[in-house]
Amino acid sequence: MASVFYMDNMITVEKEDAADWDDLLPALAVPIRAAQSAAAAAVNGGTAAVGGAIAAVTSDDPRLLRINEILDEKVRPYLMGDGGYLEILDLTDHTLKIRYQGACGTCPSSLTGTLMAIESMLKEQIDPELEVIAV
Repeated sequence: MASVFYMDNMITVEKEDAADWDDLLPALAVPIRAAQSAAAAAVNGGTAAVGGAIAAVTSDDPRLLRINEILDEKVRPYLMGDGGYLEILDLTDHTLKIRYQGACGTCPSSLTGTLMAIESMLKEQIDPELEVIAV
């Protein structure tokens, strides 16, 4: 198996070409059921999940807060609909480093069209000199 991405009620599994789904699916069933049980216990125990993106970067930079708002509103819902996600890794000067997760991590358009659209949107709304890099 190459990667597993689990979010809300969705799981994206990327496998190596040599791997066989008949062998992988039973191995995946156990952690999927455990995750579902943990989520149900949290809801029944009164714990509520907080919506919105959780940035891997903690900063009081107002640009980062606005970038996350824009991504939450205009980008992440569409990525999630396709089994993926986008995480901010770093914002330094005029460079924003992001990482695609789940299905978006292996999608060719995530490194071309989607990345260019994100950069264009953020340049227009945040900083005309901003460069977005997928790592």
